[in-house]
Amino acid sequence: ISVLGSDYVGAFPVKGKVINSDTSIKRLQQNKEFINICRVLGVEPGKPVQRSQLRYGRMVVLTDADPDGSHIRGLIMYMFSKFWPELLKEGGFLDFMVTPIVVAKAKNTTQTPVHYFYTLPSFQTWLQTATSSRWDIKYYKGLGTSTTKEGRYYFKHLREHIRNFSAATDEDFQALFMAFNQKNKDASQKRKEWLTTYDHHKFIPYDHLKQVPIHRFINEDLIHFSWLSVCRAIPAYEDGLTPAARKCLWTMLQRKVIHDEKVSILQSYVDKDTHYHHGADSLGKTIIRLAQTFVGSQNINLFFPSGQFGTRVDGGKKTVAATRYIFSRLMPLTRKLFHPDDDQILEQMEDEGFTIEPRFMTPVIPLLLVNGANQVGTAYACKIPCYRPEDVIAAVERKLDGQPWQPLTPWYHQFTGTITGDPKGHFTSKGVVQKVSDRVWNITELPIRLWRLDYKAKLSAMVEAGDIEGFHEKHRNSEVCFEVTLKKAPADNFNPYAFFKLQNKFTAN
Repeated sequence: ISVLGSDYVGAFPVKGKVINSDTSIKRLQQNKEFINICRVLGVEPGKPVQRSQLRYGRMVVLTDADPDGSHIRGLIMYMFSKFWPELLKEGGFLDFMVTPIVVAKAKNTTQTPVHYFYTLPSFQTWLQTATSSRWDIKYYKGLGTSTTKEGRYYFKHLREHIRNFSAATDEDFQALFMAFNQKNKDASQKRKEWLTTYDHHKFIPYDHLKQVPIHRFINEDLIHFSWLSVCRAIPAYEDGLTPAARKCLWTMLQRKVIHDEKVSILQSYVDKDTHYHHGADSLGKTIIRLAQTFVGSQNINLFFPSGQFGTRVDGGKKTVAATRYIFSRLMPLTRKLFHPDDDQILEQMEDEGFTIEPRFMTPVIPLLLVNGANQVGTAYACKIPCYRPEDVIAAVERKLDGQPWQPLTPWYHQFTGTITGDPKGHFTSKGVVQKVSDRVWNITELPIRLWRLDYKAKLSAMVEAGDIEGFHEKHRNSEVCFEVTLKKAPADNFNPYAFFKLQNKFTAN
């Protein structure tokens, strides 16, 4: 505003990601960011508008120059395609502003003083012919990296930093629908096929391209975010770790953290050593997850939980203390799972010119099977249950001996219920219920990943529906104990597991 003035220009800061417009109208009406965007522009969802009627004749999206910034641009574009497509069809209404992702400043005055790069490939191409020792190179992780002076420069040279989206065609609307629609099964399937075409070398040359078709933005820019969202969410089969978990484990191993350290300090170590590009708080959550031991979390915790790291009350969501209050360290078993002799042969990656963690690590047993995975990324999901470590080791030994594969049955540490299944990977998890008297039953175990608070809500609903008279909670520590009183003695064919909803079906895929 100090550069452009406030007579014709307004600025509205959006907090985080814009809501996906496929959500319910009720949720949209409760979303402050969506409501405020409508107020700023003077539009209503689903009500056609003319550009001349808007409070502003043009909208410029300014985000970080990383894949998450591209995702925000895409979400805003999808919002207009759903509610005000005429503004995209007309063209010239929705633009975006690019800022440098890398800046190279000359160390002496005989060279061009500053080079701005708006994509990493353009910087890497320049670097092949430049002598890096003659330049101070700075990577810009987000808008906040820019100084006030640099910010003023961008807006003083606004035309150089504005990129236009071309007038939307049917191909553009189809691309937006494929990338963002959450309700259509065909769109989900097309996203899977779309991601199989991913090429990490393919970028839009924003350094010199001024106008961008929307479908090209989807296929050559947004696709990088969508690919990364899968990589961030779903563990690698090589080591059973997500990128964030791998960063945490590698840092702890290299620093030989065998004595308790505050989790808030550990997350700062990981942030520094591996050049993490997101909030350090998420690293703290990752460390906490790798240290959790309650039933349904994981079979082997790589880190030691010293303090409140979550319980099966809510699956470790809110029963976790702040990172400044809890401590952790490597479990003795961790170095046996990840042998130190392997460290020297792992393929370590580079980021901003620094060597960081390996592309993947090599545990001595398939950790993905031991600790499982239950994550969702763009178009893809991974649901692998946990298996007994001894069973996994025996399966590996049979494989090495050339023996035929034998199906494994899921197993969870300290789980006292039962898990049964078939060779096709369909399983049923049952809790434990015991008859105390004709009307009183004790529930002492719940199906896997059915948390105590969630089950309490189910029992409360049964009370309101008149299915049971009431219940009492008699839990001790991490154990489960619900004492349930029926209204009358059940019939002879009474199935307590079905009646009390103590069985869950799941698949391994």
